[in-house]
Amino acid sequence: KIVVEIKKSSNSQLSHCYEVKIHIYMKQEEVEKAIYLFIDLGDHDIRVKNFKNEMNKYKNTKIELIEIDGRKKESASKRKKT
Repeated sequence: KIVVEIKKSSNSQLSHCYEVKIHIYMKQEEVEKAIYLFIDLGDHDIRVKNFKNEMNKYKNTKIELIEIDGRKKESASKRKKT
């Protein structure tokens, strides 16, 4: 069993959720590992940069941090070939 927390970069409490909430969920579910997945929508660059800088201090913990690039892009099938 594993806890997965998903947040968008527009969430004003990215750090709080990682530093506090996910630990509460892990304790409640009695699990040792978790995944914190955040989706970078490209609309809060400073917030995301600050969040990623803060998360550097949490490397090698029981919570894996995964970033998804959720910025809008043209579909691969519609892109011109170069």
